Amino acid sequence: MKDLEKIFYGNIVAYDTAMLPEAKQGDLSNVIWKNIFSDDGTSTPDAAALHSVQVYKEAILSGNFMFTSLKQEKISAKESH
Repeated sequence: MKDLEKIFYGNIVAYDTAMLPEAKQGDLSNVIWKNIFSDDGTSTPDAAALHSVQVYKEAILSGNFMFTSLKQEKISAKESH
């Protein structure tokens, strides 16, 4: 659980830092890439992925996104066996 907490708070700090007025222009895109898209740990998006990262960045900055529902689907007794 400590590892999950460390990752969670580390991500929050990374996003907050990338959104500060003194952040560099590509910082937020790089954080989005690293935390959402990067499978190999690279810190910057490649040319093929840059458009997708920019779309996510614009959605975050505009508030145009939705979180997934926390409701858990009920599983019937037949499905659980």
